[in-house]
Amino acid sequence: MKISTIALVSFAFISFSCSKSRGKGPQVVPTVLFMVIKTNGVRLDDNNLNTLKLFYFKNGVKTYVSDFMRGVNEGGFNAFDLGVQGTRKIGDISADENIKDYYLEFQNGDIDTLFVNYRHLNENDAFSNSCYCYYPLEQLKFNGTVCSPDSTITQQKVYKFDKP
Repeated sequence: MKISTIALVSFAFISFSCSKSRGKGPQVVPTVLFMVIKTNGVRLDDNNLNTLKLFYFKNGVKTYVSDFMRGVNEGGFNAFDLGVQGTRKIGDISADENIKDYYLEFQNGDIDTLFVNYRHLNENDAFSNSCYCYYPLEQLKFNGTVCSPDSTITQQKVYKFDKP
């Protein structure tokens, strides 16, 4: 009985000391790609946003990005009210499946194009990359134009897509 108690205490000590010696590493999963679509500085209306879909072609088959949806209002970030859409899966698909072309499908049949280039880094590169992550976003284009973050949204990095 004494040996099992010593073994348990030793295991707990080793577990604690091992976890303590490890620092936080780079983010392992892709961050959510947040986007807002605006026309003349005004976000799309709720009807358009609620029916918007994101898809790509894989081996000639139209495939929807399953986690693409409107953001929610949470912790002071009013993503729903701001018209923000988001997806995390696009990082995996782009980096791991090497699919870079995506399409936003509107209820009226309009289609906008996205070029989304994520890379999947090895451990050494992830530690030294400026994003400190395994899945850095290398390039993002909306209808052929390079996108930048929306400067009016400061709570989170949200890329602005200017729709004509």
